[in-house]
Amino acid sequence: MTITSNASNALGIYIHIPFCIQKCGYCDFLSFTGSSRGDRKRYVDGLLEEILYWGGEHDELADSLRGRPVDTIFIGGGTPSLLEASEIDRLLGALARNFKLNTATEITIEANPGTINREQTASYRSAGVNRLSLGAQSFYANELMILGRVHSAADVRQAVADSRAAGFDNINLDLMFGIPGQSLKTWGDTLEQAFSLQPEHLSFYSLEIEDGTPFGAAFATGQLQAPCPETERQMYYEARWRLESNGFEVYEISNAARSGRQCRHNLKYWTMQEYLGIGLGAHSYIGRNRLVNPTEMSAYLAMVEQPDAVGEAMTAVRGSPATDKKTQDYRMRQPNTEADDQSDYLFTGLRLTRGLERAHFHNRYSVYPEDIWGAGIRRQLALGRLEYDADRSCLRLTMKGRDLMNQVLLDLFDS
Repeated sequence: MTITSNASNALGIYIHIPFCIQKCGYCDFLSFTGSSRGDRKRYVDGLLEEILYWGGEHDELADSLRGRPVDTIFIGGGTPSLLEASEIDRLLGALARNFKLNTATEITIEANPGTINREQTASYRSAGVNRLSLGAQSFYANELMILGRVHSAADVRQAVADSRAAGFDNINLDLMFGIPGQSLKTWGDTLEQAFSLQPEHLSFYSLEIEDGTPFGAAFATGQLQAPCPETERQMYYEARWRLESNGFEVYEISNAARSGRQCRHNLKYWTMQEYLGIGLGAHSYIGRNRLVNPTEMSAYLAMVEQPDAVGEAMTAVRGSPATDKKTQDYRMRQPNTEADDQSDYLFTGLRLTRGLERAHFHNRYSVYPEDIWGAGIRRQLALGRLEYDADRSCLRLTMKGRDLMNQVLLDLFDS
């Protein structure tokens, strides 16, 4: 198979750290509790082996990545701040040896405010991390308790102070609305307390109640009551209004930043740029290939500890599962068709406030969005859910369209 890169040669890298002190009731991410120091050390060693694999000569896909410039790194989880600073330093050092990093590379680490201190933030900064993302969620003790968070509002304030003292000038706070028992007033107060800490970036997410989680089970039996959809929409628009009033640009449905402080790594996902996922269950998008790492720890460690087998043992993410147990243990690979790519681009592009850039889409696929989804686009324009910007360079959702995004997409994909 021929591997072709996107127009931009710069790669993003995501590293997944699955360990947590306590798993939140709403969380359906690939994470777990109960790891020992030895478990975490072996996993970090596995991550180093996987980075080394991509820096070697194994197959055409690995060859296409070797020596590539990397302009964003995101260490997420889970709770990455459970790792020792020395382990983060080892991971970044391995990336620097196998890819091209520079002083402008955005390097983010997620942290739980209850698991980080001044010494740790200083060590992360010394290791090269230059962006910190803190899972604040709320500034109300009862809301944090409902969510199952292990930190307090005071921990958030202290973590921000420690991070500033360590030299961090790019901090994100994650906030959540739609928490059971949360009111429009407490949500507004959480936003104001977040503003008082002067972060450069804020992510504001609606609580999603997922099947297979404690929240999902409690909701199904009536033990948990979620806010009504209308209240959630009020909370969303309250956030947008307050963010814009405080100098933030809401540049994506759930993300806002001060000028020039958008999360460059997440923008890669939303603009279909290439990224490499390292770690348990990590996803990659390279040369129009979707890759998924094993989601079972034993299978992941077997893969990275036997790197020569990786290139030979790939199976499809979509379609029939492999019957050979050996191939099921290793990284899965599915080439996107051009139609898959175009649909993914539409979905992610419409999440951005500026919308989907028509010229960029045309440069990539030699067609405009209207050439593929013209009938649906015309219907949604007429319904006031889509619009063009002033010079028709971008196709974007209106405020009405954001409320009905799923309906808009269904109509476009059916056209």
